[in-house]
Amino acid sequence: MKTFKKLFLTNYLILLPIFCYSQEKQINQLIYPNINGEIKHEIKFGVKVTDDFYNLNDIENEKIKEWFKLQDSLAEAYFDTIESMQKYLERFKQLQNITQSKVSMITVNETGNYFYLKKDDSLGMEKLFYKQKLDAEEKELFDPNHYASGDKEISYLKPSFDGKKIAIGFNENNDFSSKIKIYDLEAGKFLNDEITNINPDFGGIEWLPDNSGFIYLYFPEVDTSKPDFKKNRFP
Repeated sequence: MKTFKKLFLTNYLILLPIFCYSQEKQINQLIYPNINGEIKHEIKFGVKVTDDFYNLNDIENEKIKEWFKLQDSLAEAYFDTIESMQKYLERFKQLQNITQSKVSMITVNETGNYFYLKKDDSLGMEKLFYKQKLDAEEKELFDPNHYASGDKEISYLKPSFDGKKIAIGFNENNDFSSKIKIYDLEAGKFLNDEITNINPDFGGIEWLPDNSGFIYLYFPEVDTSKPDFKKNRFP
């Protein structure tokens, strides 16, 4: 180990002057645009501060604008000569062209199961995915494209404590009331029952401790034009 360290330090000390000289030679070849500074003295919290180039703060000044443009052109010309920079730009363009999925509405239940939405850009909608654990392989649970036209946009998620079922809410028209379906992960399908006259912002679904069912706040009247709208609600 000591031999390796000595060898590394020896090579480092030999190569350091060569590297510095190469960099210095390259930097000396650059001709920087000149600008005259304007000195200003200010008192900041009792301390005298000197700004030798105070005039650079005036970015609307035509001379300052031109100086920034020359600096920008110099930097671009410099990086154009670096081979590694060109490879980086090519790689960056490749990554920009890759479609990236956006993950949202991440929900974790008591057993550490992960439920989340991920947008499919090819369909223009979000799909529901599931992971048993954070490092587990993801599994697609719900693809709205395969279901009725009315159930496309997921607006609510509430998994059971054991992760065997999940309540999925839909609100296509941004109405006060949502429709909620229960998806059975073990059976791989939705249960027949649907929950209506519910607003997830008012408590949503609350699963029972034994996962046998849930409670929610029921609104008898969800029509905003009716006088009893949102009144007489009960669990």
